[in-house]
Amino acid sequence: LPIIQKQRRYQFDDTLSWTRNTLDLKFGVSYRPVDAHLITQLGFGGTYQFTAGLPLSRAVAPLDLALLTGPLTPPADTLLTSLQAFNLGLPSLWQQGFGNPVLDVWQHNLASFGQVNWRPTSRLVLNLGARLNYDGEPRPLDHNTSLSPRISVAWDPFGKGETVIRAGFGTFYAPVSLQVITAAALQSDSGDFINLQSRTLQDGAQSTQALWAYGVSLGKLPFTSLTDADVRAFGIIPAPRQPGRRIAEAASDYDNPYTVQASIGVSQQLGRTLAVEIAGLMYHGVHLPIALEGNYRETGQFVTVPGLPPNDLFGPRLERIDPLIGQKIIHSSEGNSIYYGLTAALSKRFNKGSQFRISYTYGKALDDVLD
Repeated sequence: LPIIQKQRRYQFDDTLSWTRNTLDLKFGVSYRPVDAHLITQLGFGGTYQFTAGLPLSRAVAPLDLALLTGPLTPPADTLLTSLQAFNLGLPSLWQQGFGNPVLDVWQHNLASFGQVNWRPTSRLVLNLGARLNYDGEPRPLDHNTSLSPRISVAWDPFGKGETVIRAGFGTFYAPVSLQVITAAALQSDSGDFINLQSRTLQDGAQSTQALWAYGVSLGKLPFTSLTDADVRAFGIIPAPRQPGRRIAEAASDYDNPYTVQASIGVSQQLGRTLAVEIAGLMYHGVHLPIALEGNYRETGQFVTVPGLPPNDLFGPRLERIDPLIGQKIIHSSEGNSIYYGLTAALSKRFNKGSQFRISYTYGKALDDVLD
Protein backbone atom coordinates (compact mmCIF):
# COMPACT_ATOMS: atom_id res chain seq x y z
CA LEU A 1 0.00 0.00 0.00
CA PRO A 2 2.04 3.01 -1.21
CA ILE A 3 1.38 5.94 1.12
CA ILE A 4 3.06 9.32 0.66
CA GLN A 5 2.53 12.14 3.15
CA LYS A 6 4.18 15.50 2.60
CA GLN A 7 3.47 18.12 5.22
CA ARG A 8 4.54 21.73 5.51
CA ARG A 9 3.91 22.90 9.05
CA TYR A 10 4.05 26.60 9.88
CA GLN A 11 4.08 28.10 13.36
CA PHE A 12 3.33 31.70 14.35
CA ASP A 13 3.34 32.45 18.09
CA ASP A 14 3.28 35.64 20.12
CA THR A 15 3.44 35.80 23.93
CA LEU A 16 3.11 38.72 26.36
CA SER A 17 4.33 38.39 29.96
CA TRP A 18 3.85 40.81 32.86
CA THR A 19 5.16 40.44 36.40
CA ARG A 20 4.30 42.44 39.49
CA ASN A 21 5.25 41.46 43.04
CA THR A 22 3.81 37.95 43.59
CA LEU A 23 1.78 37.86 40.38
CA ASP A 24 2.93 36.64 36.96
CA LEU A 25 0.60 37.03 33.97
CA LYS A 26 1.09 35.53 30.54
CA PHE A 27 -1.08 35.79 27.42
CA GLY A 28 -0.50 34.53 23.93
CA VAL A 29 -1.85 33.52 20.55
CA SER A 30 -0.77 30.72 18.24
CA TYR A 31 -1.52 29.95 14.60
CA ARG A 32 -0.17 26.65 13.26
CA PRO A 33 -1.43 25.79 9.77
CA VAL A 34 -0.58 22.54 8.02
CA ASP A 35 -0.30 22.20 4.24
CA ALA A 36 -0.66 18.48 3.49
CA HIS A 37 -0.14 16.61 0.23
CA LEU A 38 -1.38 13.04 0.67
CA ILE A 39 -1.24 10.08 -1.71
CA THR A 40 -2.83 6.78 -0.70
CA GLN A 41 -3.03 4.10 -3.38
CA LEU A 42 -5.41 2.00 -1.32
CA GLY A 43 -5.76 -1.45 -2.87
CA PHE A 44 -4.59 -0.29 -6.30
CA GLY A 45 -2.72 -3.54 -6.75
CA GLY A 46 -5.70 -5.62 -5.69
CA THR A 47 -6.01 -7.55 -2.43
CA TYR A 48 -7.31 -11.10 -2.08
CA GLN A 49 -8.06 -12.70 1.28
CA PHE A 50 -7.93 -16.48 1.61
CA THR A 51 -9.48 -17.51 4.92
CA ALA A 52 -9.81 -20.82 6.69
CA GLY A 53 -13.16 -22.40 7.51
CA LEU A 54 -14.75 -22.83 4.06
CA PRO A 55 -16.62 -26.15 3.62
CA LEU A 56 -15.07 -28.73 1.31
CA SER A 57 -18.11 -28.49 -0.96
CA ARG A 58 -16.92 -24.99 -2.00
CA ALA A 59 -14.12 -26.63 -3.98
CA VAL A 60 -16.60 -28.60 -6.15
CA ALA A 61 -18.42 -27.10 -9.12
CA PRO A 62 -22.22 -26.81 -8.56
CA LEU A 63 -23.02 -29.23 -11.42
CA ASP A 64 -20.57 -31.82 -10.08
CA LEU A 65 -21.79 -31.30 -6.51
CA ALA A 66 -25.32 -32.27 -7.61
CA LEU A 67 -23.96 -35.64 -8.75
CA LEU A 68 -22.17 -36.37 -5.50
CA THR A 69 -24.87 -38.01 -3.42
CA GLY A 70 -24.96 -40.66 -0.74
CA PRO A 71 -21.49 -41.82 0.28
CA LEU A 72 -19.93 -39.48 -2.31
CA THR A 73 -21.25 -36.36 -0.58
CA PRO A 74 -18.38 -34.18 0.73
CA PRO A 75 -18.28 -34.38 4.55
CA ALA A 76 -19.99 -31.33 6.04
CA ASP A 77 -17.51 -31.12 8.91
CA THR A 78 -14.43 -31.02 6.66
CA LEU A 79 -13.19 -27.43 6.42
CA LEU A 80 -10.47 -25.95 4.21
CA THR A 81 -7.39 -24.22 5.53
CA SER A 82 -6.36 -20.83 4.13
CA LEU A 83 -3.54 -22.47 2.14
CA GLN A 84 -5.98 -25.01 0.66
CA ALA A 85 -8.36 -22.17 -0.23
CA PHE A 86 -5.48 -20.45 -2.09
CA ASN A 87 -4.53 -23.63 -3.95
CA LEU A 88 -8.16 -24.14 -4.98
CA GLY A 89 -8.64 -20.51 -6.05
CA LEU A 90 -11.22 -19.59 -3.39
CA PRO A 91 -10.55 -16.06 -2.12
CA SER A 92 -13.16 -14.97 0.41
CA LEU A 93 -12.74 -11.27 -0.37
CA TRP A 94 -11.38 -9.14 -3.22
CA GLN A 95 -10.83 -5.39 -3.05
CA GLN A 96 -9.15 -3.09 -5.54
CA GLY A 97 -8.93 0.68 -5.86
CA PHE A 98 -9.16 2.81 -8.95
CA GLY A 99 -9.28 6.54 -9.61
CA ASN A 100 -7.54 9.53 -8.02
CA PRO A 101 -5.44 8.80 -4.89
CA VAL A 102 -4.21 12.39 -4.33
CA LEU A 103 -5.56 14.77 -1.68
CA ASP A 104 -4.31 18.31 -1.03
CA VAL A 105 -5.70 19.97 2.10
CA TRP A 106 -5.00 22.73 4.61
CA GLN A 107 -5.52 22.31 8.34
CA HIS A 108 -5.84 25.58 10.30
CA ASN A 109 -5.12 25.43 14.04
CA LEU A 110 -5.62 28.66 15.99
CA ALA A 111 -5.40 29.13 19.76
CA SER A 112 -5.18 31.80 22.43
CA PHE A 113 -4.31 31.34 26.09
CA GLY A 114 -4.06 33.12 29.41
CA GLN A 115 -2.09 32.07 32.47
CA VAL A 116 -1.78 33.41 36.02
CA ASN A 117 1.01 32.38 38.36
CA TRP A 118 0.29 33.61 41.90
CA ARG A 119 2.33 33.24 45.11
CA PRO A 120 -0.09 34.27 47.90
CA THR A 121 2.41 33.12 50.57
CA SER A 122 5.98 31.93 50.66
CA ARG A 123 4.69 28.38 51.06
CA LEU A 124 2.03 28.29 48.31
CA VAL A 125 2.13 28.76 44.52
CA LEU A 126 -1.01 28.64 42.35
CA ASN A 127 -1.04 28.41 38.58
CA LEU A 128 -4.32 28.99 36.74
CA GLY A 129 -4.79 29.00 32.98
CA ALA A 130 -7.11 28.39 30.07
CA ARG A 131 -6.63 27.82 26.35
CA LEU A 132 -9.21 28.49 23.63
CA ASN A 133 -8.71 26.24 20.59
CA TYR A 134 -10.10 26.59 17.09
CA ASP A 135 -9.43 23.63 14.79
CA GLY A 136 -10.25 24.33 11.16
CA GLU A 137 -10.36 20.84 9.76
CA PRO A 138 -10.68 20.34 5.99
CA ARG A 139 -13.77 18.80 4.47
CA PRO A 140 -15.51 16.48 5.03
CA LEU A 141 -14.94 17.26 8.73
CA ASP A 142 -16.36 20.27 10.52
CA HIS A 143 -14.58 23.04 12.42
CA ASN A 144 -14.38 22.60 16.19
CA THR A 145 -13.92 25.03 19.07
CA SER A 146 -12.88 23.93 22.56
CA LEU A 147 -11.81 25.38 25.91
CA SER A 148 -9.02 23.80 27.95
CA PRO A 149 -8.80 24.75 31.65
CA ARG A 150 -5.60 24.05 33.60
CA ILE A 151 -4.72 24.40 37.28
CA SER A 152 -1.73 23.40 39.38
CA VAL A 153 -0.59 24.00 42.94
CA ALA A 154 2.65 23.57 44.87
CA TRP A 155 2.54 23.71 48.69
CA ASP A 156 5.19 23.53 51.37
CA PRO A 157 3.08 22.43 54.39
CA PHE A 158 5.82 22.95 57.01
CA GLY A 159 7.62 25.95 55.56
CA LYS A 160 11.05 24.31 55.85
CA GLY A 161 11.64 23.72 52.14
CA GLU A 162 11.98 19.99 52.73
CA THR A 163 8.45 18.82 51.86
CA VAL A 164 6.50 19.84 48.74
CA ILE A 165 3.05 18.65 47.74
CA ARG A 166 2.19 19.16 44.06
CA ALA A 167 -1.09 18.63 42.24
CA GLY A 168 -2.37 19.48 38.79
CA PHE A 169 -5.35 19.10 36.49
CA GLY A 170 -5.98 20.06 32.87
CA THR A 171 -7.48 19.16 29.51
CA PHE A 172 -5.41 19.05 26.33
CA TYR A 173 -6.93 18.99 22.83
CA ALA A 174 -5.31 17.79 19.60
CA PRO A 175 -6.11 18.31 15.91
CA VAL A 176 -7.83 15.52 14.00
CA SER A 177 -5.34 12.99 12.64
CA LEU A 178 -4.48 13.35 8.95
CA GLN A 179 -5.07 9.61 8.65
CA VAL A 180 -8.76 10.10 9.47
CA ILE A 181 -9.03 13.09 7.11
CA THR A 182 -7.40 11.11 4.31
CA ALA A 183 -9.64 8.06 4.71
CA ALA A 184 -12.87 10.06 5.00
CA ALA A 185 -12.06 12.17 1.92
CA LEU A 186 -10.35 9.73 -0.46
CA GLN A 187 -12.80 6.87 0.19
CA SER A 188 -15.98 8.94 0.19
CA ASP A 189 -18.94 7.99 -2.00
CA SER A 190 -18.56 11.17 -4.06
CA GLY A 191 -16.47 9.45 -6.72
CA ASP A 192 -14.01 12.36 -6.80
CA PHE A 193 -11.13 10.26 -5.54
CA ILE A 194 -10.75 6.49 -5.01
CA ASN A 195 -13.40 4.08 -6.28
CA LEU A 196 -12.81 0.95 -4.23
CA GLN A 197 -14.57 -2.15 -5.54
CA SER A 198 -15.06 -5.37 -3.58
CA ARG A 199 -16.56 -8.81 -4.12
CA THR A 200 -17.10 -11.94 -1.99
CA LEU A 201 -17.81 -15.61 -2.67
CA GLN A 202 -21.55 -14.84 -2.45
CA ASP A 203 -21.62 -12.48 -5.45
CA GLY A 204 -22.78 -14.99 -8.05
CA ALA A 205 -21.27 -14.60 -11.51
CA GLN A 206 -18.97 -11.88 -10.18
CA SER A 207 -17.85 -13.83 -7.13
CA THR A 208 -14.25 -13.80 -6.00
CA GLN A 209 -13.92 -17.40 -7.16
CA ALA A 210 -14.98 -16.45 -10.71
CA LEU A 211 -12.78 -13.33 -10.69
CA TRP A 212 -9.74 -15.30 -9.54
CA ALA A 213 -10.27 -17.91 -12.26
CA TYR A 214 -10.62 -15.08 -14.80
CA GLY A 215 -7.34 -13.50 -13.67
CA VAL A 216 -5.56 -16.85 -13.85
CA SER A 217 -6.87 -17.43 -17.38
CA LEU A 218 -5.37 -14.07 -18.39
CA GLY A 219 -2.00 -15.22 -17.03
CA LYS A 220 -1.88 -12.37 -14.50
CA LEU A 221 -2.88 -13.84 -11.15
CA PRO A 222 -1.38 -14.49 -8.71
CA PHE A 223 1.76 -12.56 -9.72
CA THR A 224 0.47 -9.34 -11.28
CA SER A 225 -2.64 -7.26 -10.71
CA LEU A 226 -5.69 -6.81 -12.90
CA THR A 227 -6.00 -3.49 -14.72
CA ASP A 228 -9.03 -1.23 -15.02
CA ALA A 229 -9.66 -2.66 -18.50
CA ASP A 230 -9.43 -6.25 -17.21
CA VAL A 231 -11.97 -5.60 -14.47
CA ARG A 232 -14.36 -3.86 -16.88
CA ALA A 233 -14.10 -6.76 -19.32
CA PHE A 234 -15.10 -9.09 -16.48
CA GLY A 235 -18.22 -6.99 -15.88
CA ILE A 236 -17.22 -4.92 -12.84
CA ILE A 237 -17.37 -1.17 -13.47
CA PRO A 238 -14.91 0.75 -11.22
CA ALA A 239 -16.98 3.93 -11.03
CA PRO A 240 -19.00 5.82 -8.39
CA ARG A 241 -22.22 4.32 -7.00
CA GLN A 242 -21.49 0.87 -8.40
CA PRO A 243 -22.60 -2.35 -6.63
CA GLY A 244 -20.14 -3.94 -4.24
CA ARG A 245 -18.20 -0.74 -3.55
CA ARG A 246 -16.32 0.00 -0.34
CA ILE A 247 -16.69 3.53 1.00
CA ALA A 248 -15.73 5.49 4.10
CA GLU A 249 -16.97 8.64 5.79
CA ALA A 250 -16.54 10.63 8.99
CA ALA A 251 -19.32 10.55 11.57
CA SER A 252 -21.45 13.68 11.56
CA ASP A 253 -20.58 14.32 15.22
CA TYR A 254 -16.84 13.70 14.86
CA ASP A 255 -14.96 15.68 17.51
CA ASN A 256 -11.34 16.46 18.28
CA PRO A 257 -9.55 14.05 20.61
CA TYR A 258 -8.44 15.30 24.00
CA THR A 259 -7.06 14.04 27.29
CA VAL A 260 -8.03 14.84 30.86
CA GLN A 261 -4.86 14.74 32.95
CA ALA A 262 -4.51 14.85 36.73
CA SER A 263 -1.65 14.22 39.12
CA ILE A 264 -0.78 14.54 42.77
CA GLY A 265 2.52 13.85 44.46
CA VAL A 266 4.80 14.59 47.37
CA SER A 267 8.53 15.24 47.44
CA GLN A 268 10.46 14.81 50.69
CA GLN A 269 14.07 15.70 51.32
CA LEU A 270 15.65 13.04 53.56
CA GLY A 271 18.95 14.77 54.04
CA ARG A 272 21.13 17.40 52.47
CA THR A 273 21.70 15.29 49.33
CA LEU A 274 18.92 12.69 49.39
CA ALA A 275 15.25 13.06 48.32
CA VAL A 276 12.31 10.77 47.61
CA GLU A 277 9.27 11.43 45.40
CA ILE A 278 5.94 9.60 45.15
CA ALA A 279 3.18 10.59 42.72
CA GLY A 280 -0.08 9.32 41.28
CA LEU A 281 -1.08 9.99 37.65
CA MET A 282 -4.27 9.74 35.63
CA TYR A 283 -4.72 10.22 31.88
CA HIS A 284 -8.19 9.84 30.38
CA GLY A 285 -8.40 9.89 26.57
CA VAL A 286 -11.73 11.09 25.12
CA HIS A 287 -13.01 11.18 21.52
CA LEU A 288 -10.29 8.86 20.29
CA PRO A 289 -10.57 7.77 16.63
CA ILE A 290 -12.17 4.40 15.97
CA ALA A 291 -13.36 2.86 12.68
CA LEU A 292 -16.77 1.16 12.73
CA GLU A 293 -18.63 -0.90 10.14
CA GLY A 294 -21.80 0.98 9.18
CA ASN A 295 -23.53 -1.18 6.58
CA TYR A 296 -24.28 -4.39 8.48
CA ARG A 297 -26.92 -5.31 11.04
CA GLU A 298 -27.77 -8.42 13.00
CA THR A 299 -30.38 -10.79 11.58
CA GLY A 300 -31.40 -12.31 14.92
CA GLN A 301 -29.66 -15.60 14.05
CA PHE A 302 -26.27 -17.00 14.95
CA VAL A 303 -23.48 -18.05 12.60
CA THR A 304 -23.60 -21.81 12.09
CA VAL A 305 -20.64 -24.05 11.32
CA PRO A 306 -21.11 -27.42 9.56
CA GLY A 307 -20.72 -30.29 11.98
CA LEU A 308 -21.37 -28.18 15.09
CA PRO A 309 -24.69 -27.69 16.90
CA PRO A 310 -26.23 -24.17 16.72
CA ASN A 311 -24.74 -21.87 19.37
CA ASP A 312 -23.52 -18.30 19.87
CA LEU A 313 -19.83 -19.24 19.76
CA PHE A 314 -19.21 -17.46 16.43
CA GLY A 315 -21.51 -14.49 17.08
CA PRO A 316 -24.60 -13.19 15.30
CA ARG A 317 -25.24 -13.52 11.58
CA LEU A 318 -25.08 -10.18 9.79
CA GLU A 319 -26.71 -8.80 6.66
CA ARG A 320 -26.12 -5.70 4.54
CA ILE A 321 -28.32 -2.69 5.17
CA ASP A 322 -27.67 -1.37 1.64
CA PRO A 323 -27.14 -4.43 -0.58
CA LEU A 324 -25.18 -2.37 -3.12
CA ILE A 325 -22.45 -1.41 -0.63
CA GLY A 326 -19.91 -4.09 0.18
CA GLN A 327 -18.34 -2.21 3.09
CA LYS A 328 -18.98 1.16 4.72
CA ILE A 329 -16.39 2.34 7.21
CA ILE A 330 -17.52 5.13 9.54
CA HIS A 331 -14.68 6.99 11.23
CA SER A 332 -16.02 7.89 14.63
CA SER A 333 -14.59 9.64 17.69
CA GLU A 334 -16.30 7.36 20.21
CA GLY A 335 -13.08 5.82 21.51
CA ASN A 336 -11.90 6.18 25.11
CA SER A 337 -8.87 5.25 27.14
CA ILE A 338 -7.77 5.47 30.75
CA TYR A 339 -4.33 5.21 32.34
CA TYR A 340 -3.49 5.06 36.03
CA GLY A 341 0.08 5.22 37.24
CA LEU A 342 2.03 5.33 40.48
CA THR A 343 5.63 6.54 40.37
CA ALA A 344 8.37 6.45 42.99
CA ALA A 345 11.84 7.92 42.69
CA LEU A 346 14.94 8.26 44.88
CA SER A 347 17.54 10.92 44.05
CA LYS A 348 21.07 11.26 45.42
CA ARG A 349 23.28 14.26 44.68
CA PHE A 350 27.06 13.86 44.72
CA ASN A 351 29.91 16.30 44.56
CA LYS A 352 31.09 17.91 41.32
CA GLY A 353 27.56 18.30 39.91
CA SER A 354 26.70 14.59 39.52
CA GLN A 355 23.43 12.94 40.57
CA PHE A 356 22.08 9.40 40.76
CA ARG A 357 18.35 8.71 40.37
CA ILE A 358 16.38 5.47 40.45
CA SER A 359 12.68 5.35 39.51
CA TYR A 360 9.87 2.82 39.37
CA THR A 361 6.47 3.15 37.68
CA TYR A 362 3.45 0.92 38.09
CA GLY A 363 0.72 1.61 35.57
CA LYS A 364 -2.44 0.20 34.09
CA ALA A 365 -4.01 1.20 30.76
CA LEU A 366 -7.43 0.35 29.33
CA ASP A 367 -8.98 1.40 26.04
CA ASP A 368 -11.72 0.39 23.60
CA VAL A 369 -9.90 1.23 20.37
CA LEU A 370 -7.43 -0.65 18.17
CA ASP A 371 -3.76 0.22 18.56
